[in-house]
Amino acid sequence: MTSLQTHPKGSIKVTAPVTFGEKYIAPVVNAYCYEFPDINVELNRVYASN
Repeated sequence: MTSLQTHPKGSIKVTAPVTFGEKYIAPVVNAYCYEFPDINVELNRVYASN
């Protein structure tokens, strides 16, 4: 039987509008990174264009 990975590793890239990213995405990403330290998260916040 092969060894199974017990926790996630790798990178996640997220792009979100500034306000939404700061209010909703950043707290979740922070908690996720604390839980899974081998994950690298890149959060790109963009300003919405009219």
